[in-house]
This record gives sequence, structure tokens and C-alpha cells, in this order.
Amino acid sequence: MLSLEDKKLLDLLQKKFPLVPRPFAVLAEQAGLSEETVLKKVAEWQQAGVVRRLGPVFDSKRLGYQSLLVALACPKSELEWVSAIINAYPGVTHNYLREVEDGWPLRYNLWFTMTGASAQEVEENLTEIAKLTGQDDLLRLPAHTLYKIRVQFDLLGNQGQQAVESKFTPPPNPGPATLTQQDWALIEAFQEELAPITEPFQPIAAAAGLESAELLDRVKELQKNGVIRRFGATLKHYAVGFGSNAMGVWAVPKDRENEVGQIMASFSAVSHCYARSTYAQWPFNLYTMLHSDSREGCWKIAAEIAEATGVSDYHLLFTVQELKKERMNYRAPRRHN
Repeated sequence: MLSLEDKKLLDLLQKKFPLVPRPFAVLAEQAGLSEETVLKKVAEWQQAGVVRRLGPVFDSKRLGYQSLLVALACPKSELEWVSAIINAYPGVTHNYLREVEDGWPLRYNLWFTMTGASAQEVEENLTEIAKLTGQDDLLRLPAHTLYKIRVQFDLLGNQGQQAVESKFTPPPNPGPATLTQQDWALIEAFQEELAPITEPFQPIAAAAGLESAELLDRVKELQKNGVIRRFGATLKHYAVGFGSNAMGVWAVPKDRENEVGQIMASFSAVSHCYARSTYAQWPFNLYTMLHSDSREGCWKIAAEIAEATGVSDYHLLFTVQELKKERMNYRAPRRHN
């Protein structure tokens, strides 16, 4: 159980992590705690997995990487060994077993993301997976519009299920950024977890061949140009009171896709909202990740979204098991080596 004090600190870690030489001292002052207490709590949360990741969240596209959501229909009797093969690929960062309804087309129960240095690498890996597993009933679901990605949980109950704004402006979706060799040294150094120590940026800066002040200035610049989406803690939602999550798949008329996507993204309980490709056997083009403390809560949010958008053709695919969830290990392209 998390105390109110814990929730306040975790909220700060998620949303207001200071990019200063002694960030935990600043957080301690904001939370009304000692720096020693904050360092101890963060270390415990990292060890227990409450804090999955502490550091920058990179935008794979801005780094020149390609990412693809894949849905695979796998017989229950073969799930264990098929998922083991899929999870063995370093480019698979997330893999979930989702609860599906009987019947066509709701048979896709394994959902994973494949990331690679190029579209060709991603496609080669998917072809290999199909060959190794004998499972070729899969959907490639590239995102063509991002409406929202904000994996930050409201631990203090300050927001309702729907944000104040009635519309959500889609973030820009630029291509790969121009990165220097020094930038890549910084990015690779940040593949290590930020440690709960007095000056956590020092070892990262040393690994990148920079002074701490230089590192922090460059982090702020990379955040400004979208290479770093945000800097802070990524929490394990099950551990902070959001025990139920579901992927909502919505069949929306193409001419309403942008309008509806923005409305969906305005809901605070929606952490991700994308428009993706469709197939004859899979008509769902908008995707929302919903988080709540219960299944009933997810259904209630979905009903509110349906009412707000007028979209009634949707399904919720609840997470049954988290088979893999890891950060991508980003490395410089060969031309920088």
C-alpha cells in the first residue's frame, strides 16, 4: 500500500523530475522530505519494480528506428513456446497476452511491438518469427497518426476520467532527428538506469564524455526537439493502484478519424491513442489504452468515450499476462561507429 506521502513523491518523479545536478534534493524539498529519505524510497521502488524506469523516454522515430505493433492469433496450447520465441528478439520490447472474444475477427491474442533500426530489419524479424513458430495469422498494424502517448498515472486523484479540454491537439510527428556522435554517446549512456544517488547525472555524463552541466543542457535540447519525449519515472501500473488495463479497438468512419481521435485523447484515463491500418478482416482503426483500478472502471471509461464520440463499434481487449516489457536498447547507426 502506498501512503499519501509516497503518492506525492511518485507523482513528482513521473511529472516534474528536475534536470539539475542534485534532482533528488529538489524533489525532497517539494515533497517535504529529507534527501536521504527520497533516495532510500526511490532505491526501494526501483528494487521492487514499482519504478520500472527512471530516466529519459526516447522517441524511437526521432532516433531513426522503426516500430510496429503486431497482432498474432495463437492457439492456447502453443502460447508458451511461441511467446518464448517472440520474446527472444531484442527488438520486441512489449508482448502481451490479451483476453479475446470468440469468433472472427476477435481471435488475435498475442500483441507485441517490434522495433528495429530499419523497416527492413523489422520485416525480416517478423518473417523469421512466422517461419519459426508456424504462426502466420498475424496483422501488421503501423500507426499513421499519433494522438496521444502519456504514460503518467494520476495517483492523487486530481483529474476526472476526462481532461478539462474537449479536444486534444495531436503532437507533431517529424522524421528522424539529425544527431551528432556526441548525442549518440549521451543516448547510449542513458541506456543505464538513473541511480538514486546524490548526483545521479555524474556517472552518465562521464560515460558520455561530458561534464554534468553539458549533459543537462543537451538533455533539455533533445527534449525540446522531441528526441526525448519526457524525462522521469515510468511506473508499474499494477503496483500503483491501476490493476486493470485494456486496449480499446474502435471502428471509426475514415472521415471522422481525426475528430474522434482527438476526443479520445482528451480522456485522462487514456494513456495511448493511435490511428492504425485496417484489414478486411480487422476494421478497427483507432486504438486506446485504458487504465483503471478495475475491469468495470475500464468499461465505464469506454462507455463514456463511446457517448462522447458516437462510436459504438468497439471492443476491449484486457491484458491477461504481461509476457515482456523492456526498454529498447538504442545504439548509434553504424556510420557513427
